[in-house]
Amino acid sequence: NPGGVDFDHEDEPDAKRWKKEGENEGTSASGNRTVREPRVVVQTTSDIDILDDGYRWRKYGQKVVKGNPNPRSYYK
Repeated sequence: NPGGVDFDHEDEPDAKRWKKEGENEGTSASGNRTVREPRVVVQTTSDIDILDDGYRWRKYGQKVVKGNPNPRSYYK
């Protein structure tokens, strides 16, 4: 049993080393996600351009939709 405890202690530093490498990989993955986010911003900018059609659109409501991270907005 004491040998098993020592073996567990030996695994902990290795696990910490793997976590450090995983954090570096996570940073590169988040960098890719950062590239995707401006694309979404460009789409919302184009939606704003479409709204400039001579009418004054007023937002009168908003609700959260299940399974969608973006809330639904109501305009008239």
